[in-house]
Amino acid sequence: MRRSLTIVVACCLACGGRALSGGDSGGSDGAVALWWRTCGAPACPAADASVPDSGLPACSSQLVGSACSSVGEQCDPHEGCSVYLRCSTSDPREQYGGCPVSRMRFKKDVHYLAPEELRGFARDLLALPLADFRYRSGDQRKRLGFMIDGHESLACVDGDHVDLYAYTTMAVAALQVQAAEITELREELAAMRTELAKRRP
Repeated sequence: MRRSLTIVVACCLACGGRALSGGDSGGSDGAVALWWRTCGAPACPAADASVPDSGLPACSSQLVGSACSSVGEQCDPHEGCSVYLRCSTSDPREQYGGCPVSRMRFKKDVHYLAPEELRGFARDLLALPLADFRYRSGDQRKRLGFMIDGHESLACVDGDHVDLYAYTTMAVAALQVQAAEITELREELAAMRTELAKRRP
């Protein structure tokens, strides 16, 4: 018996940034504000072909580790993969909301999903519409992505964006459900073959 399992995980979106101006050169505790590199997108498409323009000003004299004057300000160093520079008093990749980390020591209230919960996320994933489109502003290349309108309650929806870390986790949930179903079908098929073999004269 031949078995075909096709896995498609679309990770082609990245959230556009915006320049913020905090007006101060340090935190309330007197910490010095420096330029830090942000996480970037969880998954990077080839040559950033599907990443919309960040809308941020290009970095010029800003360098990682150098002092800055406006906490929260961002610029685009054009490194690709939605990596930006941000003026902050601490590394944005190490604080809550920074880069996704998967070690248990960084988390609390950990709950492992039960089979029925996995099936629920698999159904949610399959219900999320996919479409090709063009952005209303910027370049007019046709893109492929998600339409979250009417699906704002999904775990992978974060405001106007898709949380790719959560979306990928939902995709893994769907794969686990599919794998369990395949195993069950194979066991049923093996039982049927055994029963048929017993009935042969």
